[in-house]
Amino acid sequence: MHVLFAGRSTAHFTYYESVLTALGGAGHRVTLLFDREWSREHDDTHIRKQAKEIPGLAIGWASRRRGLSRRLLFHVRELRTVAWYLSRTDQSPFYLRRWKHYLPPLMRRAVDSPIVRGLVTTSPAQALLASIERLIPADRTIRIELERLAPDVVVASPVNMRFSEEVEYVKAARALGIPSLVPVLSWDNLTTKGLFHVEPDVLAVWHETQRQEAVTLHGLPESRVVVTGAPFFDKWF
Repeated sequence: MHVLFAGRSTAHFTYYESVLTALGGAGHRVTLLFDREWSREHDDTHIRKQAKEIPGLAIGWASRRRGLSRRLLFHVRELRTVAWYLSRTDQSPFYLRRWKHYLPPLMRRAVDSPIVRGLVTTSPAQALLASIERLIPADRTIRIELERLAPDVVVASPVNMRFSEEVEYVKAARALGIPSLVPVLSWDNLTTKGLFHVEPDVLAVWHETQRQEAVTLHGLPESRVVVTGAPFFDKWF
C-alpha cells in the first residue's frame, strides 16, 4: 500500500514517528510531505536521519493552493472558525480573541460589531460560508500531484490549525475518490483549534472523550470517527 502523508511542519514528525515506522516495517510505502514555509524555522536533521532507518519512507515538500481562490478560501475558513467560537458556551473567550487575530483587519473590525457577530452565527450564514468551501474546487496542482503519485490513501494532519495548508490534500483526495484519514495531532486539537473545513473519510482520535468532541463539537458522523489511541505516546511505551 502507498500512503501519502501531508503534514503541517517538520516539528510534528515526532507525533507520528511510531506510525511511520510501523507502516514501513509492514512493507508499506510512505510519501511524507511537509509544508516548506511552516517548517522553515525547524531543524529537520532528526527527520532526515530517522527517515533513512524507516524502510519505504520518502520525504519531500508539499504543494500549496495557488490562484485567485486562495485568499478568499482561507479567509472564509478562519471566519467560519470565529463564528464557531462565537456560538460556543463551553470555551474560554481567550480562544475567540486569539482566532480573531487570524482575520484580515477589515473582517476583524466587522466581527467586533454586535450585528455582524449575531449574523455570522445564524444557520443561513453558516450554510453560506460552508457552500463557498464546496463550490471552490480542489487545487489543480495538488490534484495532478496526487494523480501522479497515485497513493492508496491520503493522510493529513492536523488540518484544523490556523491557515492549515495540508487540508488541501484532503480536499483533492476527496475530489479524486482517494480514501482520506486525519489523525488528531494532540490532546486539545478538537477543543482549542479550528474546524474541519473538509471532512475526511475517517478521523482517528485518541480516546472516547475525543470521539464525543468530534461528534458534538464538529458535527462529524459517528461512523467516520475511530478511536485508535495516541501515537504521540508510543515512544514512552
